Amino acid sequence: MNTPEVLTNFRLYYGGAKDMMGVVDVTVPDIEPLNASLKGAGILGEISVPILGHIGAMAMTINFRTISQDVNLFNMPVPHVVDLRGAMQVQDTASGVRKVMPVRISGQGSTKKTSFGKFAVGEGNDSSVELELTRFNLMIDGMESILIDKLNNLYTVNGVDCLSDVNKALGL
Repeated sequence: MNTPEVLTNFRLYYGGAKDMMGVVDVTVPDIEPLNASLKGAGILGEISVPILGHIGAMAMTINFRTISQDVNLFNMPVPHVVDLRGAMQVQDTASGVRKVMPVRISGQGSTKKTSFGKFAVGEGNDSSVELELTRFNLMIDGMESILIDKLNNLYTVNGVDCLSDVNKALGL
């Protein structure tokens, strides 16, 4: 068994490019199911129930240290594909040996907002881009942990197709 310890480092790539995109930090999206309110006979009050496969807005924020052409790429009115590739340090609990496990997050979406930050002498200007993702994929140690593709009716967690019955009922 491995105990995750720290993200040693990561790189951000854009659109399948082989070159790293700037010096950044990234806030990855929260996964929050949409809920419906259930109330009526036989229920004491109201229950909030998740709607199978429906996920709220998935926002990813990329913070750049300075203004660059990398920031400006996101102002093009096209789908943006980003790929975060990280090295996570883990410790094998049996042997105590530390090793590296790959972790990867990829997403596709549209730009919600671009901020070019502020200008101050001797400081970075903290530019940022916020994306609204329609596709989100998390891979840990080469295995797909989560895949959400809102436009193609895909939602899998640890290899389990969470929408198989829904898609079957829809004839998909």
